Amino acid sequence: MAENHVRRLDRGMAEKALRVLRASLDENAPEDAEPRVGDTLRTRMRALPQRLHGGGFAATYAFLVAKSNGNDKVARAYRQLSVVIAEHVRQEKLLPDSKGPEKHGDPAWLLRELATNRVTPSQYARLSAEVLQLATWLRRLADALYEPDTDGGGQDGE
Repeated sequence: MAENHVRRLDRGMAEKALRVLRASLDENAPEDAEPRVGDTLRTRMRALPQRLHGGGFAATYAFLVAKSNGNDKVARAYRQLSVVIAEHVRQEKLLPDSKGPEKHGDPAWLLRELATNRVTPSQYARLSAEVLQLATWLRRLADALYEPDTDGGGQDGE
């Protein structure tokens, strides 16, 4: 039974990672379009697991929220990632106060929870582990969907 839960969680994280990368597309792109991951977005997604290990979940999440203000591919992906993480925390009830509908997908709520020290060490460890799994899927999918920039500038609109 535990193996089934792990497999389901892993598949769920893969789906969430693809949702994040799809958010990097231009808003006029068809809904079923595959995301094109260029140099900058790939580099940022590949760095997420190391960022989580080095800075911890709270610092990494604050970074994502801070860098999500913009309209380039990376900002759109960071914005979607911060929402996906907040939604995941709420849906899985990873924090005691994550049950209300007003919390759904609200990065500011999750930042406040992390800043108030109401998160127990075991809750923080579980949050960190699950977000690391999501970051690992983002890294894998960014590599799989990578298309080198052809203009030589390395900025793929990011």
